[in-house]
Amino acid sequence: MLPVFIPGFLSTLYSVLLYMTVLIFTFANAIHFHLYGMPIGPYVFTVIKETYFTESIEFIEQYFDITITLIILCGIALTFPFLRIVLKNTKRNWKLSTFIVLFFITLFSIAAVRNGLNTVLQWNYYSFFVYSLQETANEQAILKKNYIGLQNNIPQDITCDAPENQLIVVVIGESSDKNHYSLYGYPRKTTPLLEDMADELFVFQDVISPHAHTSASLYKIMTFHSHTEKDYRCTVTDVFNKAGFYTILLSNQAYLGEFETATSALFSNCMTKYYSSMQATSFYQSAYYDDVLLDQFEKHLSNSGKTVIFLHLLGSHGKYEKRYPPAFSYFHDAPPYGKPEQYATINHYDNSIAFTDFILAQIIKKLKKLNRPSAMIYFSDHGEAMYEDGHTVGHAEMAKSRFMFEIPFIAYLSPGYRKQRPDFAAALSEYAERPWQTDNLNYSLFTLAGITFEGFPSERDVFSPDFVPTKRILAQDDYDTLFPEPFAFQ
Repeated sequence: MLPVFIPGFLSTLYSVLLYMTVLIFTFANAIHFHLYGMPIGPYVFTVIKETYFTESIEFIEQYFDITITLIILCGIALTFPFLRIVLKNTKRNWKLSTFIVLFFITLFSIAAVRNGLNTVLQWNYYSFFVYSLQETANEQAILKKNYIGLQNNIPQDITCDAPENQLIVVVIGESSDKNHYSLYGYPRKTTPLLEDMADELFVFQDVISPHAHTSASLYKIMTFHSHTEKDYRCTVTDVFNKAGFYTILLSNQAYLGEFETATSALFSNCMTKYYSSMQATSFYQSAYYDDVLLDQFEKHLSNSGKTVIFLHLLGSHGKYEKRYPPAFSYFHDAPPYGKPEQYATINHYDNSIAFTDFILAQIIKKLKKLNRPSAMIYFSDHGEAMYEDGHTVGHAEMAKSRFMFEIPFIAYLSPGYRKQRPDFAAALSEYAERPWQTDNLNYSLFTLAGITFEGFPSERDVFSPDFVPTKRILAQDDYDTLFPEPFAFQ
């Protein structure tokens, strides 16, 4: 309302800038509501900050449809005439100015009476955007601060009983919903290779991620931070380094700077780091397929001494058809569910799962050839909605979709590892039905590697006989209350 009362030139400039700002924010909020049935939340700014150019293009290609086009055109058509009225009011017609002010006050008052003042104040998403940006900056500052004093936060009494040639492989998937794995009962053969070796795997049935987007999930998974523990303390890689492991990161995710993404920040202390995106020859180049990491993985298998290799896949990140090579375009018929206009998207997603199946099978085959005790853990950072409710695709925290949180969690132990720890291997199959959330995965990774320290909370470790199930959080709610029964396609 300020432009109504200030001088002409400043009023015109201010009005245009305000109009463009409000229009962009309103479009963003309306489009987000169209896609996920909810307004924008703080997590969006973390996602935007960690998004690289080709990823942005892929997002637009995947989600830009006729509805979004109509939202934009209708928004301009409905609001531009009002801007013209304000701009024409250069002579300061006080009757018109007063009418404009009273018009907005009346709208606000009606909304406050019908919905409550607190609710209406929350609709002020312009100030909420500023607050969210500040919260994102604070989170990054906290992470940087933790790294400054890392040596004071790492447990100092670490012991490790692992053999000197032990190899631990941690594979982090992306946007992978376990409900689309035939290994988990999906009525389409998306994971035939894993199913062929199912007798050698430990397939955990009831695992969810701590969040529905990558950075927030990894901040909990790869540090001591969790839903119940606020202190980041240090990263998983710091503990492995302290325990005498050689730490390696192989990532097919984007590298934007040491502290600019969750991957680069949380794995910054790895002794060897490889980012496929740093091999790109063009700013506009699409991401590599995940098999780009297999050659790098092979190179490090001959490393002597205790070693841990983290592989961060691009997995099933949208745009789905760009996550697998043409040879893995298996599915073209009608999927087990969905509307005809959704078939292509579901098929592309299922093809990306099939390619992940291939990647995991290749990793396991390579481990089988080694003459050393080795173990692999695979999980996804979060899940992905895929029209199971008839209209939602993608991931957004506050949408409270189970499919955005329900993830695969698979373990493989080599014959050499089983020989070294027969009691642990025998007990692991008994733990596969435990309800669990990966915000305490750090303790289970330490147990897998034979690492412990004074005060180790074994009740949080899903691989421990002392494990105690706790409340699982889905967007601030109790997951098990929201979804007391497992999902199954009809």
